[in-house]
Amino acid sequence: QACLLAAEKDAAVGQAYNISNNGVISQQELFDTYAKYLGCEPISKHIAFGLAYRAAFVMEVLWKLFHSKKPPLLTRYAAWLMGRKVYFSIEKAQKELGWEPEVGYEEGIRRTVEWYIAQEKSEAAQS
Repeated sequence: QACLLAAEKDAAVGQAYNISNNGVISQQELFDTYAKYLGCEPISKHIAFGLAYRAAFVMEVLWKLFHSKKPPLLTRYAAWLMGRKVYFSIEKAQKELGWEPEVGYEEGIRRTVEWYIAQEKSEAAQS
């Protein structure tokens, strides 16, 4: 929808817009919602960011030292991604394009999980 609105506005040429849900969702809420729709238990164990980051560094060093072909179980980049706070403002798309998200986080995650499961079943049936 946002792409169609941008295509209709000359002022949108060369512009970049954040197209996301409106509002804030924590990593915990995101993963708990995915767990809910996947029929899994929510994450209940937590590790302090500093500890995870240092552990990732040690893993990277060990994997490099032993010339492992597989990536480490945890990298500093992955720890950083999981530990950061992220919010993308959609205000510009709302103001300039008149766009509003039609689906919230909960509904979007539910639809994503349903689509993924359908794809997996379709691929399994073709095999």
